Amino acid sequence: MWAETRGNPHLLTLGADSSLNMEGKESRFGILASSLFAVITTAASCGAVNAMHDSFTALGGMVPMWLMQIGEVVFGGVGSGLYGMLLFVMLAVFIAGLMVGRTPEYLGKKIDVREMKMIALRHSGHPDAGAAWHGAGDDDRRRPRRDVQPWTARL
Repeated sequence: MWAETRGNPHLLTLGADSSLNMEGKESRFGILASSLFAVITTAASCGAVNAMHDSFTALGGMVPMWLMQIGEVVFGGVGSGLYGMLLFVMLAVFIAGLMVGRTPEYLGKKIDVREMKMIALRHSGHPDAGAAWHGAGDDDRRRPRRDVQPWTARL
């Protein structure tokens, strides 16, 4: 919310007024309420929006994106409740066990290599799924572009 109220500092170098960035935000509620609503709804994964997340400044848009990337488990979001929180707990227990030099244990059971592989797969799977989905439709390198003339046609 702090970054949204400051505006874009690069616009100041161009001499433009960057005091108020209302593009894509709900004008009834203002910048602060729109930013807070975006952060809370992405943390809980309810799907409601009152501002376009792409219209936030870089730092203001980073927080909702980061909450989406961690799996929307902050408040126990829809579909990511107990299992997501337990994965974060097991990851924290593993890292804490490595820091103190003991074998990581959770509820009396050792966290072994297989469990850590599953935890790492889950934590990297959410961002990788989005990247794979968007990369699946990118077949420009296999098909010649028809909208650009070949270099021989320009001679």
